[in-house]
Amino acid sequence: MPLTDNLLAVWKLDEASGARADSFGSNNLTDNNTVTQNPGKLGNSAQFTRVNSEWLSIADNADLSGGDRDLTWAAWVYLDSKASDINTIIGKLDFAAGDTREYALKYEGGGSDVFQLNVYKPGIGSAGVAASTFGSPSLSTWYLVIAWHDATANTINICVNDGTVDSVSWSNGMGDSAVECQIGAIADSARYFWDGRIDYVCMWNRVLTSGERTSLYNGGAGNDFLIASTLNWSSIGNNVIHYNSKFQNMQYGAGPAGVLWNTQVASGISFSRVERPILRGAFRGIGSR
Repeated sequence: MPLTDNLLAVWKLDEASGARADSFGSNNLTDNNTVTQNPGKLGNSAQFTRVNSEWLSIADNADLSGGDRDLTWAAWVYLDSKASDINTIIGKLDFAAGDTREYALKYEGGGSDVFQLNVYKPGIGSAGVAASTFGSPSLSTWYLVIAWHDATANTINICVNDGTVDSVSWSNGMGDSAVECQIGAIADSARYFWDGRIDYVCMWNRVLTSGERTSLYNGGAGNDFLIASTLNWSSIGNNVIHYNSKFQNMQYGAGPAGVLWNTQVASGISFSRVERPILRGAFRGIGSR
């Protein structure tokens, strides 16, 4: 199964400043208090400085909400310092309001010193699973943290660097509220800011296979499974689509002249869900539809 199947968002976080684009869908992130840039695991990364209260955010929407469904989160992370409480990777919750608690992927400080996923169901309670098998992360080191809620197996799970999976039973799903989704913090007044770099954050509405987790880690090199490509509609005789990518260079007569389309192409050539309907007629047999 391609890694683009049931993919909800990919934030590569390559930008130097300002808004950060969703490279797969339309879940673009707002910059708060000037998140900066540093070299990342795959290209560049977002640099979060805890003392400056920096984070990225997006309003609630169906893609990013919890509920009782399969959800997987993956992110490359790099700690500049460890908080005595929590450094948030990605979260959608506000502790001050009991009905706005959904999930948080984080570094848990204090006596725990581990990466951890917590999920919350208002009126019922919460559960957490720590990457205890992996153990304590080091500073100034890149880690791939993958965590997921399995609605069929009724578990929450986490692994680091494609290592052993730690699992906890949980059959209550997650909340589904209007609280915004944040990277580098949560919406609670305590905020629990990240301090360090975060790169290539992904969300799926499914559970990844062990092979897919291995592919994402790629021996520690990471996997940029979305490869930028440009689709250029240009007048060459009749209106012609001229398509260039790492995989293929071709022309096809169609489309309006002079319009530039940007699309993302994945391994095996799979167009994003935004462009897929537009391209279906033009590229039959080339990409996943």
